[in-house]
Amino acid sequence: DGNRSAARAACTSLPIPLRRTSFTADFLCPHGGKTVKHQTNKREMKKIFTWMLCAAIAAGFAGCSDYDDSALWKEIDQIKQEQEQLDLALEALESAVQQGALVTEIEQTADGYRIKLSDGKSYDLKQGDALLKDVVVEEGTVTLVLDGEKRIELPLASSTLLAFDEKVVTLRPEEVREVSFRAEGLETLILGDEPKDFAVELDAGNKVLRITAPAGMGMREGGDDHVLLLGADAEGHTLMAMLTVRFNPLPAEGGILVLNEGQFGKDPASVCIYNGSDWTNYAFRYCNPEHKLGLTGTMTARHNGSFYFVSKNEPFVTEASADDLAFRSSLSDKTIYGQGRSIAVYDDKKAYFSAMNGLFEVGIAPLADGKRVFESKNGGGDVAVADGKVYFIDKKKLYVYDPATGAAPEEIGAAQTGFAAGEGTLWCGNATTLTRIDTRTATASTFPLGEETKLWANSTYAPSQIAGGGSKVFYLSGSGWSSKTVCAFDTATGTSELFWSVPEGNECYGSGLAYDSATDRLYVTYVESGYGDHYKVTHIAVLNSAGSVLETIDYSGHFWFPSKVFVL
Repeated sequence: DGNRSAARAACTSLPIPLRRTSFTADFLCPHGGKTVKHQTNKREMKKIFTWMLCAAIAAGFAGCSDYDDSALWKEIDQIKQEQEQLDLALEALESAVQQGALVTEIEQTADGYRIKLSDGKSYDLKQGDALLKDVVVEEGTVTLVLDGEKRIELPLASSTLLAFDEKVVTLRPEEVREVSFRAEGLETLILGDEPKDFAVELDAGNKVLRITAPAGMGMREGGDDHVLLLGADAEGHTLMAMLTVRFNPLPAEGGILVLNEGQFGKDPASVCIYNGSDWTNYAFRYCNPEHKLGLTGTMTARHNGSFYFVSKNEPFVTEASADDLAFRSSLSDKTIYGQGRSIAVYDDKKAYFSAMNGLFEVGIAPLADGKRVFESKNGGGDVAVADGKVYFIDKKKLYVYDPATGAAPEEIGAAQTGFAAGEGTLWCGNATTLTRIDTRTATASTFPLGEETKLWANSTYAPSQIAGGGSKVFYLSGSGWSSKTVCAFDTATGTSELFWSVPEGNECYGSGLAYDSATDRLYVTYVESGYGDHYKVTHIAVLNSAGSVLETIDYSGHFWFPSKVFVL
C-alpha cells in the first residue's frame, strides 16, 4: 500500500557508510598506566545503520493500525537521550578546559571512556552509537572525534603533575603531621578548601603540607574532611590534588572514655572522649556514622585491641577497635538475651556476657552468639574474670563458674554490685556487707558495714558501683534515691570511713566510680540534683588517694546520663 511504498522510498534514500569500517586509537595514561586499544568495528557500524533503517520503517508504517512500534520508538528515544547526555558532557568538558583544566587520565569503561581532569572531576563518554566515533591521544593533546567528523581537542597533562604521596591521613588530638606531595611543571601553588577544624600550612618550597589536629571535635557529626591543593602552569592550566583528613578521637596516651546511658527513647548510648583538655562527644558515632549503640549504655571493657560497649537494648554488645573506635561486630538477638547488663573478657576467643536471661559464653573478635551457662529471669548483674574462673551476680546472689569443668555455677555469697580487683582478690558488696573473694581458692568472706558507711546501690541495674584502690576499696554510700558520698574500706583493718562528699546540690549517677591503679586516682561522676535540665549539668571529679580534688572536668550541656568512666 502507500505506507509500504513510503517505507521503501525512505530506506533507499538512507546514506550507508562504506568507506571507513573501523576506528582504532591508542590511549596512554599520563601517570604510567597501560596502553588501551579500542576499535569501532563493522558490527557497530551495522547497528548504527539498523537504527536508522528502523526509524524509516517506523515512519512508513505509522498509518498501519495493526503495527505496534512502541519498542522501536523507545529505542529511538534512548538514542536521543544518549545524544543529549553526550552533548552535556562535552559542554562541561569544554567549559572546564576553558577554565584551565587538563586531562590527567583516560580510563576505558564497559561502553566507552571516562575522561578525568585536573580539577578532580570526571566525565563518561559512551562509544558505539556513532555519537562518539574515535578518541586520539597524541603528545600534549586528546582529540575526541564525533559524528560528522567534528573534533574537540583537550590539553593533556603530560608535563605537569600535582599529587599527594598518600590519599588519606589520620591524626589524633593535637597531633602534627607533615604530608609530602609531588609538583612538576607548575608556577603557582595555593591551598583551596581546608577542613574547618584542622590547621593546614603549605610549605611549597619543601613540597609539604603541615597539618595540626584539634584537641577535640566537640559535638560535631562524623565524616571525612578534605584538603585541596591547587596548582597552575605557565599557560594558566590548573591542576588539583585532594587529601582526605580523618580525626581519631582517642589520644595517643592518657585521657578518659565515658559510656553514656543516653536519653531513653530519644538518644541511644554514646561514647565521649576527654583527652585532658577537650572533649570529642558522640565519638563512636563520629567514627561510625552508619552504626549506633543500643539504648541505655551500661558497661565498657577492653581486651586485646578491642573495646566492648554494653547496652541494655540491642545491639546489646558492640565491639570496636581500641585504636580508632572503628566498628567491628555486635550482638543483637533479643530473643536470646532479653536485656544487656555487663561483660568480662575471658581470653582471646570468648567473653562472659550477663543479661536479663542469664549468663552467656559468647565469641569475640568477632562477637558471636554462644551458649547459656546460667539461666535467669529478669536477673543479670556485674561479672568478672579472675584466675581462670568467672564470678557474677544475679538477683543479689554471688556465683562462681569454672569454664574448665563446665559444671553448673555455684552460689558462694550475697552481693548486689561489684567488682573491684586487687592482687589475688575480687571485692563486691551489698547494703550491709563487703565481700572479699580469694580468687585462688574461689572462696568468699564478708565484712559488716556500719550504718553511716553502708553501701548504696541502684534498685535498677547500674554497673559496678565499687572500685579497687590498692589497699582501699571505694564504694558509693548512702540511702534513698541517690548517693552523695564516697566511702573507703581499708582492706588491712577491715573498717570503712567517709572518703569524699560531692558538692552541695549534686548526686552521683550511673556507676559513679572508676579507679586508675597506674596513677592512684579515683574518678567520681555526679549530676545536679533535680529533674529536667538539671541532668544536663554533669561533672567528673578527679581525686587522689588522700581524697583531695586534683581536677573537676566539666561534662555539662547535654543529657548524657554517664554510666561508666573508663580510664584510657
